Amino acid sequence: MAVKRVEELVNKGRKLLSDGDFVSAGEAFAAALELDEAVPIRNNLAQSFFLAGEPRRALEVLEPSIGEESEKGESNPFSYGLAARIYVVLGREEQARKYLQQAIKSYEDGWVDLRRTGQVGPHFFREYTVFIMRAA
Repeated sequence: MAVKRVEELVNKGRKLLSDGDFVSAGEAFAAALELDEAVPIRNNLAQSFFLAGEPRRALEVLEPSIGEESEKGESNPFSYGLAARIYVVLGREEQARKYLQQAIKSYEDGWVDLRRTGQVGPHFFREYTVFIMRAA
């Protein structure tokens, strides 16, 4: 039951995000995050705050998956790329470069894993490519 509700909230959030209703999208992603601590949901919530003009709040949402205390492998290239974009907006260029480099490393490591398992690059890695380029 909870899995279905999370899926509904995430789909609603994505629709609202694509419609430009960043505040309502954030509300949907926040509700989903309460039910499931998945990194992609956290990324979507942070992106909603960022696009709504709340970069500090976006960074607070990302911190558990990109911070020094986070477990290795919790975040993905999108997490780090978003952090880089946020730090640019906040005027913290050194931090932005650090997270951009981490986004690139995470992306490259992901491709190595995909090749090793014989998987063809899924859609989300194409999305990561665009997002990292924007962060750069």
